[in-house]
Amino acid sequence: MSRISTTWRGAVAAAALALAMPALAETVTLRSFDGTIEVSGEFLGYDGENYEIDTAIGTITIDAAQVECTGAPCPEIIPERTDFTIAGSRSISASLLPALAEDYAFQSDTDLMQTAEAGSNRTRFDLKGAAPDPVAQITIDPVGSTGGIEALIAGEADMAITTRPVREKEIAASEAAGKGNPAAEGRENVLALDGLIVVTHQDNLLKSISEKEIALVFSGQISNWSDLGGPDAPITLYVREFDSGLIEAFNDLIMTPENTVVSAGAVALASDQDVSDAVANDEFGIGVTSFSAERNAKALAIRGVCDIRTAPTPFTIQTEEYPLTRRIYIYGPDEKLPAAARDFVDYALSDAAQPVIADSGFVDQAVTVSSPGDQGFRFAAAILDRTGSVSLDGLRQMTETLVGADRLSYTFRFLPGGAVLDTKAKADIKRFAADLATGIYAEKEVMLIGFSDTVGDARRNLVLSRARAELVREGLVIAAGEGTLADQTLSVEAFGELSPLGCNETQRGRSVNRRVEVWIRDKI
Repeated sequence: MSRISTTWRGAVAAAALALAMPALAETVTLRSFDGTIEVSGEFLGYDGENYEIDTAIGTITIDAAQVECTGAPCPEIIPERTDFTIAGSRSISASLLPALAEDYAFQSDTDLMQTAEAGSNRTRFDLKGAAPDPVAQITIDPVGSTGGIEALIAGEADMAITTRPVREKEIAASEAAGKGNPAAEGRENVLALDGLIVVTHQDNLLKSISEKEIALVFSGQISNWSDLGGPDAPITLYVREFDSGLIEAFNDLIMTPENTVVSAGAVALASDQDVSDAVANDEFGIGVTSFSAERNAKALAIRGVCDIRTAPTPFTIQTEEYPLTRRIYIYGPDEKLPAAARDFVDYALSDAAQPVIADSGFVDQAVTVSSPGDQGFRFAAAILDRTGSVSLDGLRQMTETLVGADRLSYTFRFLPGGAVLDTKAKADIKRFAADLATGIYAEKEVMLIGFSDTVGDARRNLVLSRARAELVREGLVIAAGEGTLADQTLSVEAFGELSPLGCNETQRGRSVNRRVEVWIRDKI
């Protein structure tokens, strides 16, 4: 049976009790598809989604998808598209997107049929309900991250899924084609998180590696394990195909900053899993793959120039403190998506999709908790800080603040050079505000703690870090709605340059350090 809104049912009931309107040339009748309810009135208009009619009880608006319109003024309605195409990352297309499509079908109470398109790598997922026509038809086209952006610009895909942010030259190409900026607010969304990891055989004694050493190894400039403190044996390199999104991200993060490229002698494999499996079976192998595909290989911690060592874990990737964290982006078009596509995206970004993302091996955006004991590395980093900006009094104050508190994975970061939240931070504001509105932390003090990098004056940085924390607090209050958080204790603290989680000697390290963390503790 078609679903009719309570509001409309009430309006129809009232109209049925009212005096019938005289038949006019402009009169139409709107009848529910099951024939149980109908209402007549003067036709006022159709906006593409709703009918508006004037009845004896006044003007009412009715969803056109719920009724049949009869009468001369009734417009000819072309059914809205239910098919849409997502093009992009091969690894995401092979694992995460099919899992999301399957759970979306379950959530929407529809049957799912998967079909491989003949003569291509494309896969179509048909979602069917009681009606003969599909509720949605999702085509997944695994053309790589770059290919996905190109397909979006060319109008060959409704959305692009990428393992890297859209590049400036791609934005320029999109704008030149009249398709606007794919990175504009509302068009760019973070679907999930992952990390590039450097993996070795389980018996390899190496525990950490610097970004410079990674570049030297994968360019072939370091070709023997003895140069890394290991045995006198040649290093075998394993990577993804050179046109994969993973290699594009690897080049952006590691190779290009060192003005080098991946060696042509590296063994290029078809999937992230293949890379991990090859390294796990090669005592002298080393590879770069994704955190979601670690399998039986051993992931190395990344050692910064300041000797901060960060291992890839779900928490360090969620907080983006692991240096090789990467975001999984979904980019939309410059025009309105079909309703079926909008529903799918809304689901994929919702809390309901987070367990599916985690089960697929990626890092989801559901909040997780870390205790001060788990955060011990940050205190060591503060003590070992070489900039001279750490005082014993400041370290003592931070320790007193955090002892007995737990850190949430929400970590708010800003665009370079100011106090503007980035894409993920804006989404996290809404997500965290929704959490707070449920009262889940009503018995806790929620502390928003600002930190900064070491560029500029330390006192100014302390003020700036507090201003950023205040900005996050203001954003949460607005997102939750007026008065919603009146009973929630939301305090603001700032420690400026104290407690770096990245090396301030590098641009990436400084961006990690410009942050607002969220901690909770029992109310004092």
